[in-house]
Amino acid sequence: METNAPVISKALELKRLKHTGVVASIPIRGPEGRPIGVVNIMIRSDQLAHRFVDAHLQPMQTIFLADSNSRLAFHTGTADLSYQQSGTFTHLEALQKALTELSPQADQFTNPLTGGENLGAFAPVPRYPWAVGISIPRDIALAPLFARLRLQLGAFAGILLLNSLLALMLARSYARPVQQLQAAAQALAHGEREPPVDIHTGDELEELGSAFRGMAAEVARREVEVKALYKEAEQQALQLAAIIASVPDAIFLASLDGRVIGTNPAGLRLLGLRGNSGLNMSLPEYLQRYDIRHPGGQPMEAKELPIVRALAGETFTSAKMRLRSLDGREFLLSSNGAPVRDAAGQTILGLIVIRDITRRRQEAEAFQASTKRLDQEQHTEHPELKLGGYPVPRTG
Repeated sequence: METNAPVISKALELKRLKHTGVVASIPIRGPEGRPIGVVNIMIRSDQLAHRFVDAHLQPMQTIFLADSNSRLAFHTGTADLSYQQSGTFTHLEALQKALTELSPQADQFTNPLTGGENLGAFAPVPRYPWAVGISIPRDIALAPLFARLRLQLGAFAGILLLNSLLALMLARSYARPVQQLQAAAQALAHGEREPPVDIHTGDELEELGSAFRGMAAEVARREVEVKALYKEAEQQALQLAAIIASVPDAIFLASLDGRVIGTNPAGLRLLGLRGNSGLNMSLPEYLQRYDIRHPGGQPMEAKELPIVRALAGETFTSAKMRLRSLDGREFLLSSNGAPVRDAAGQTILGLIVIRDITRRRQEAEAFQASTKRLDQEQHTEHPELKLGGYPVPRTG
């Protein structure tokens, strides 16, 4: 009456009819077009649902209509829809979004009327704040997809079985040459120079077998060469060791930390040692143990030691020093030193060669003393002679 236009109610409980339904009110207009009355039409939910009986629906598919409060006006799956049942869809989020956002929605939900899992779609009704929904049980909706999936799985299983059979056949055809290669590799590892490899497959495995035979032959040839070189190197090492052992001068090798790591028998005799085990001492220990000094008797510092100078990269000759052996004897020594470098020019060892010049110095000093004494005796007997034995010229 207020709007002078037809109005459709929301889903109502038709208590007299004991049904859920809607009421359509149409105004009755007088001669001047003003409403003078209203015609009310009550439509039950089962009447609305009956109008969609002939709709082209899939099995178990249902259609329903919801008002702006998400309450059902009818449901084709439940013709005799009670008012209490009409409010069971109010909690569906997709239905509420379709009403508020005015856009189609789809969702999976539990049907409160049947208790089953359904797939549903909800769309707003144009010009009215209502929504139409359609639902179908999930199993029925996905049945074609499951059938197609089962068909695909069956086809995949068949293909997989066929591939497995082909793989088994290929594995058997390739297992024998691979086992031959494995046996040949083990034989080669145990020292057999010509392990048996006889593969005739006409493919890459046959080429691999041929390459393996060539490799085995090359390994055998290289092994003979290595043994010959090793024997030659061993002989040269023995010769070098014999030469170094026969050298009368003491030869010392020192590592970069200043420790003596090797010497010849002359070096052991000089230090009073019986084996190389006594060499592993620090430079301060050598200074203290052997009282190493300068020729004039001044104490020698560690940095002045010949081995330290050689490790520092210095090459020198005839460097004199005094040393006292473990039995108390004193030696006058002359040393030559140089660094030992690798192929890159880096110092890796220090080398010094020490010669005992004690006796030579003693003989030289004795000779000088004897010469001086002889000159003095000649000067006493022959004053006219100068020291050196030459006559002194006289004048006047």
